[in-house]
Amino acid sequence: MLTKELLRFDRRRDGRIIPRLVDTNNRVTLDLAAEMIDIYAQAQENQGLSREELLELVQPAMDASRSALIAKGLNKLLLDRCEFCEPDPRLEEIRMEAFKESTRQLTAATVGRLEVFREGVAQALGMTAEVLTAALFSDLSNRQTLKSFDPLMPERLLHRYNMAQVQGLLLGASHLDLEIIDPDVGRLRQFFRHLKFFRLLATIEQEKSGHFHIRLDGPLSLFDQVRKYGIQFASILPAICHLEKWNLSAEVRPNGQAKGMMQLDQDYGLVSHYSRQKAYVPPEFELFAMQFAEEATDWTLVPDTETLRLEGSDLIVADFTFRHTSKRVVHLEMFHRWHVSPLHRRLLQLETPPKTKKHPNLAIAVDRHLAKDPQTAQKLEQSPHFQRHGFLFNEFPVVKRALKSLESFLP
Repeated sequence: MLTKELLRFDRRRDGRIIPRLVDTNNRVTLDLAAEMIDIYAQAQENQGLSREELLELVQPAMDASRSALIAKGLNKLLLDRCEFCEPDPRLEEIRMEAFKESTRQLTAATVGRLEVFREGVAQALGMTAEVLTAALFSDLSNRQTLKSFDPLMPERLLHRYNMAQVQGLLLGASHLDLEIIDPDVGRLRQFFRHLKFFRLLATIEQEKSGHFHIRLDGPLSLFDQVRKYGIQFASILPAICHLEKWNLSAEVRPNGQAKGMMQLDQDYGLVSHYSRQKAYVPPEFELFAMQFAEEATDWTLVPDTETLRLEGSDLIVADFTFRHTSKRVVHLEMFHRWHVSPLHRRLLQLETPPKTKKHPNLAIAVDRHLAKDPQTAQKLEQSPHFQRHGFLFNEFPVVKRALKSLESFLP
């Protein structure tokens, strides 16, 4: 994503914020993107180039561009596609040995020219002077060496740039309202998977027409974990762009300035870089699924994301759904450290007796960081549902505790 100093937008008199996107068919901008991509690709072939040296190579192309801000934005996105070598794990030991050897040689009567001195210290450590110099400063970001670069076509880079512009504005959002008009069940299911994986504060309502209205609380609505949540909040945008028809309205505060409304829809020209075939699955979800398959004997994970409804409430997207050999189905909903209000609302809903059909089997997992809040701790303690079907976790639930919660729903 683009940082706040790289954002380009217009502010209208009526308070609207309009992102300034680039023309992905503009020949001049495409040539700039192609030149910069080629520089990064060639740098990958020249092993050992540092981040600082890479910037020196690409700087002339950036200086020659018509818009320095666009060039800097493209360079930021290309840097994000680079992987740099980690510093030597023996760095502290190497530094100490180099300092000791330097002291020994500097105090010797035979000390000579600087070049000879540097070679002497390096040879004593079994290295060349160039290798030793690189190792001594390898923990500085600008001295990290390029390991790999993931190239892409110039047009794709420009589409990524436009997406990153809007995502950068969403990092300063207080809320987002989304209307989805899409009859394709597969696309909706994949979108709900993304919504689940990004662990957002979402209220989902389905209208009689079948349209969905979703309200997402933005990072500026939180007091804690704003940066981490903000990145996940902005990451939902490419998933939205896969839907057939949608309308988005977000209250944003770009660069800490006065707030304004940003409105987008499917005709705005944003192109998603997420795969249509398969939703991204975070590593912690994959690890949990793998461990669950190894440890659980009578339960299996149901792969499809299912929306649930408690009587008189909005829709719920379960994090996991399990099926027992007895055909009983149990859903698991996780509440992370920023889910204070949704957790309080869910506990109240589960303690309210339904007037018609009973509540779905819903296990509750709560982040220990969230449970430290005095008001939340009191509600958890006073909740019969949580005391019977809930549990606490650190960062992500463990299989053993999840299984115990699932078993609590069996006769």
